[in-house]
Amino acid sequence: KGCHETSPCQRDGDLYAASKIKITDPKAEKLLCDFLHQTVIYKNPENYIYAKDTHYVESFNNAVLIYVDKRVCYGKEAYLLRMNLAILDWNENVDRDFTSEWFSDEAVNPRALQKKKQLVDK
Repeated sequence: KGCHETSPCQRDGDLYAASKIKITDPKAEKLLCDFLHQTVIYKNPENYIYAKDTHYVESFNNAVLIYVDKRVCYGKEAYLLRMNLAILDWNENVDRDFTSEWFSDEAVNPRALQKKKQLVDK
């Protein structure tokens, strides 16, 4: 069938029912290709090569929460001050060197089983 050995079409055999409709009409295929070739992502792929890595954005947002609590409504000056402190803290610590990596071996939470880094003192 031409699919990967772990895919449902291989695993389920004759019981497998495709959830997508294969395009067989050459006109429809050309229309789809023309549409895809007009998209911004297709025309400028260099702008999207890092789109899979969101850990920096997520990490920054977690750092911001230290200074700007979601449950508090700050005035404009206080908000900007706190946001700028978060940015300074983030810039100081992003990609900080580390001395070692370790794994938590008693964690129930699967995310906690990811390796941790022992950071170098500032």
